[in-house]
Formats: sequence, structure tokens, C-alpha cells
Amino acid sequence: MEWLEASHRDWLVETPAEATNWRTCLMEKAHFPSPLHLESVESTNTWMLREGDTLPEWSVVYTFDQTQGKGRRGRVWTSLPGDTLAMSVLVPAMPEEVPATWIPLLAGSSLVRVLRNLGLDFAQVKWPNDVLVGPRKLSGTLVEQTVRGSLIVGIGINVFSAADRLPDPDA
Repeated sequence: MEWLEASHRDWLVETPAEATNWRTCLMEKAHFPSPLHLESVESTNTWMLREGDTLPEWSVVYTFDQTQGKGRRGRVWTSLPGDTLAMSVLVPAMPEEVPATWIPLLAGSSLVRVLRNLGLDFAQVKWPNDVLVGPRKLSGTLVEQTVRGSLIVGIGINVFSAADRLPDPDA
């Protein structure tokens, strides 16, 4: 934790009560823009890369119809319209000491926590950027950097996909 400035060290949490206090303070001090719904878009990350310089930090764009979704290493993320929630979040630039590989892991871990709270006890992170429920891939994360150094954290969640259309976990 050496990379944390002294003024930020007191934001670290050790207990659930401290986490609740931290979230309360964050919500009171931070301004989160309203999510922007797109009826259809080629890719929420591509849209955010194109429009992100005009948007405030922590902007969120989402759609249920992503026509040219993408994954790591040039892979394609495909789904039928209405099957998948695709979203991208514009995250402020991280300090140089924060490894970029942490960001998809943090996003996946956060999603797993939400899913477990909703009763999907078998949700787990598959390193480096996927979330599995049982043997099937529920979600993938793609992080890209803007010209100004901000990060675009794109997450695709197979919300309404039939089990036989879920991607193979090795995809």
C-alpha cells in the first residue's frame, strides 16, 4: 500500500462497518452522473473511447443491444439483442503504482460480491477478467485506456441468455 498517499490511507477498510462508512462518505462527497442508456451501439467501450473526453469521470453507458462487442486479444463478444447487459464505466486515471491488471480483477470481484448477495453462491472470478457461475461464463471485462489516461471498464453480463448460449469458460 506504499502507493497510497498519506491522506488516502485512512480510507482503507478492515471491517464491514468501516466499508459501510466508506461507501456513505463516498456517496456524499462524489458526484456520479446518471447512467446513459443507448438503444443499440456497436460497443459500449468503442462508444466511450469516442465520446469519453466530453463526459465526466464515473460516467456509465449501457445497452442491451451491442452489435460488435469485443473482448481481450481481439476476441469478439457476441449476443442476441436483449440477452446481454453491456456497460462501460469511465474511471479516472490510476496512479502509476496501481497495476492495470488489478482493474478487471476488481471489477470481477465486485460483480461476484453482488451476485452472491443475490443468491448465486457459485459465482467466482476466473482470472484475469471473467466471472463464472458454476461451469459457465456469465461475464467478461475489458479495460481500455483513453488518450487522457482515464480507463474504460467494459463489462458484458449474460443476463437473459439461455444456458445453451452462454459462452464456454475458456472463450
